[in-house]
Amino acid sequence: MRGNGTRTSLALALVLTLGGTLTGCGGDGGGGSGGKVSLRFTWWGNPDRAARTEEAVKLFEQRHPDIDIATSFAGFDTYKAKLATQAAGGDAPDVMQLDYRQINQYATSGILLDLGEHPQQLRTSEIDKGLLATGVVDGKQYALPVARGTETVAYDAELWRKAGVPAPTLTWTWDDWADAMRKLSASKATQGRLGSTDPGQSEDVFEIWLRSRGKALYTKDEKLGFTADDLTRYWEWCTELRKEGAVVPAEQTTQMDGTVENTPLGRLKSVSDFNWDAPSSGFAPIVGEG
Repeated sequence: MRGNGTRTSLALALVLTLGGTLTGCGGDGGGGSGGKVSLRFTWWGNPDRAARTEEAVKLFEQRHPDIDIATSFAGFDTYKAKLATQAAGGDAPDVMQLDYRQINQYATSGILLDLGEHPQQLRTSEIDKGLLATGVVDGKQYALPVARGTETVAYDAELWRKAGVPAPTLTWTWDDWADAMRKLSASKATQGRLGSTDPGQSEDVFEIWLRSRGKALYTKDEKLGFTADDLTRYWEWCTELRKEGAVVPAEQTTQMDGTVENTPLGRLKSVSDFNWDAPSSGFAPIVGEG
């Protein structure tokens, strides 16, 4: 498995802030006995990411023996739905991972704690100011960034080589990507697997596509940064790729649930997939390191 894409690469670049946030005193979070504090911490991801996160939690507990952390995780789609249900029922976890698009929603709903009220407990001086600002809503710091993420192209490197298609580069354009998907799909070496997951289902890929054209999903004044014509052009392009057989058909897309295992690449129906760098590690046990 190979990942190709950085924050500076053409058409395959996007920055994601993963916000680690503290909720207000809801549910039984913050409870405990014998002087200990119990906190619930939840995030999305795959087993590989969960194992690394659990290691970090154990280190935290060793350094803070008066705090117990109860953890849970799920695939992204399941995680979002469960978290929304918990929050609506007043039972949100004490610490949660949020996509940068979710921070405004949860902050304005009164669910998140204003971290700015606790400056002595937070050391933020070494965090990039622009990155730190992604957790700010209406002038208040509701979330702290824990990572930057990069949208990547994960692919089965062995099949890609056998097909004789040049490997992805940072100079790729969308036309270069589409041509590679056509060649992969047409090659007998790929054993009937199509080039890629259909990008038409992904808001993230659409955002990258917009940015490659000097646009964005939203403007600074919280309005749409694209037009209906932009979205029409994008979807028509994706539709043509499906008709050509360069990307997977709709029946493959409908089986996706936010986990790498149920992507077309994870089910060995495609040679490549658009995904974020963190969950992309889950492809390695399926298609190998390449």
